[in-house]
Amino acid sequence: MKKKTVAVLMAAMLIFGGAMGATVAWLTASTEQVVNTFTYGNVKIKLEETKPLGQTAKMVPGDVIEKDPKVTVTAGSEPCYVFVKITPSANYGTFFGTFTSENIAEGWTLLADAGKGEEQVYYKEAANEGSDASAELMNDWTSYILKGTDTYPNGAVTVSSIVTKEDMDKLEAGGSDLLPTLTFQAFAVQKANIADASEAWQQVSSSGNE
Repeated sequence: MKKKTVAVLMAAMLIFGGAMGATVAWLTASTEQVVNTFTYGNVKIKLEETKPLGQTAKMVPGDVIEKDPKVTVTAGSEPCYVFVKITPSANYGTFFGTFTSENIAEGWTLLADAGKGEEQVYYKEAANEGSDASAELMNDWTSYILKGTDTYPNGAVTVSSIVTKEDMDKLEAGGSDLLPTLTFQAFAVQKANIADASEAWQQVSSSGNE
C-alpha cells in the first residue's frame, strides 16, 4: 500500500513538472508601423511694379500716367486673404485728387476698420478657380491693384487738370522731399481657421508687421 501511494505521488509530480515545462502557443499578430509626418503650410507673396520706370514719373496737368502695382501669391501657398495698404502722401490730393476706392481695380474691397490717417486697406480672397478650385494649394495668383484705362489696362493715375504752375513751383522749390507719393505694401494671411477678413487683418496688426 505504501509503495502504491509513493508511485501515485511520483506520477503526479511528473505530470505537474511536465505542465510547468510545456510551451503555450498564443495566437498573435502585428502590423507595419504607421508614421504621421506633419509638413509645413505656408503663404508667400510678392509685390511688383514695372510702370512707371523707377517708380518715378513727370507730372503734367491732365496726363494719365501708367502705374501697374500687382500682388502675386506664389504657387504652393495656402489659400489666403491678400491685403494691400495704400498710403498717399499729404499732398497727393493736390496733384491727383483724393484717393478713394474708385481708384482701385475691380474685386478689391475696402476694409473699413483698418488703416490709420491717410492709409487705406483693401483686400481680396486668393484661391484657385474653375477646375482647380478644389485643389488644396494655390497655383500662381496675381491681381493688379489700381484701376486701369483702355490705354493702360493694368493700372493708371491721372494728374489733376486743375494743378497750377504755382503748385508746380512750390514742389520745385521744396525739393524731392515734398514730391507727392503713393505707397503700397502687401500682406497675406491664411484663410483656414480664420472667420473673415477683419479677423485676418487683426493677425497682421498683432504681429507688428503692419
